[in-house]
Amino acid sequence: MHVTMRSTVRIDDDLMTELKTRAHAESVSLTRMLNRTLRAGLTRREPNGQHTGRFKQKTVSMGRPTVDLDKALALAVQLEDEEIARKLALQKTDAGVAGNLAPDAHLAALALTHGATLASCDADFSRFRMLRWENPLHGTP
Repeated sequence: MHVTMRSTVRIDDDLMTELKTRAHAESVSLTRMLNRTLRAGLTRREPNGQHTGRFKQKTVSMGRPTVDLDKALALAVQLEDEEIARKLALQKTDAGVAGNLAPDAHLAALALTHGATLASCDADFSRFRMLRWENPLHGTP
């Protein structure tokens, strides 16, 4: 004995047309045709007579991780900081500032990442347009 349940489903127009055509040809209701079709699909067997079963993804070993996955979040933050530093260094270079930019760019990236205001007497930080910075000896530039 089957328990009946009413449900609303959306069926593509082409499928509904095919179901209605088959139901009419076999003189059965649309509900009966839909149930029969679903049952046939759910119990489908492979040509060798075996059930198709559930899909199982094949996996391949990629070796041991080269980083500690327990610290993945810290790694993501570090990579993000390095990318921001790289972009800031490019921005500073485009502004015509010479010298070793990595320390300034790294400090600017850290301040931006944490939403902090950078305090420095180095006026080169004014070249980083996104950065909030102030000179502690003179106040905000």
